[in-house]
Amino acid sequence: MRFDNALSSLRRSRNVLRAYWLLAKSRWLMTGVSFKSCPHCGGSVQLACIDGGEIIFGRGVSFSGNVTIVARGGRIEIGDNSQIGEGSMIIARQGIRIGADVLIAEYVVIRDQDHGLTSDPIHKAGFTTAPIVIEDNVWLATKSTVLKGVHIGSGAVVAAHALVNKSVEARTVVAGIPARQIRTR
Repeated sequence: MRFDNALSSLRRSRNVLRAYWLLAKSRWLMTGVSFKSCPHCGGSVQLACIDGGEIIFGRGVSFSGNVTIVARGGRIEIGDNSQIGEGSMIIARQGIRIGADVLIAEYVVIRDQDHGLTSDPIHKAGFTTAPIVIEDNVWLATKSTVLKGVHIGSGAVVAAHALVNKSVEARTVVAGIPARQIRTR
């Protein structure tokens, strides 16, 4: 029993150290990243602000492991007490705003851009972008994907594996590929 308690305490200490290291890096080493308070970190978090991008975290934000958040010239705002699950990716070229108390489960992808299709080779076609807004108290379930231009209303639920390519009304539950309303809550 003592060994289990010691091991649990060691894990908590390691996560606290990760959180403080992330906070210190954001203050002194990463231009464009700001935290309103020390985050809760359960594992590695990769943050990058490229081409003038900006990432702003509210109070009490928590991360599981292997989370990637990249602002490539865009702005990402994550509200107070939001949680980001294992392996999730948030990538912005224009803007992504995530409200307070949002639950982002494991392996969720949120991207505000698509490759353009107007030239060959395709990798030189550039990007089309549109901002994403996820209001307060939203749950994005495991492996769901949110694409450019989507607005998800307060209290909405996106089911596991759903592909959200159109806006979602408040307090509705959507599922499927593409996501469609299956009920209200």
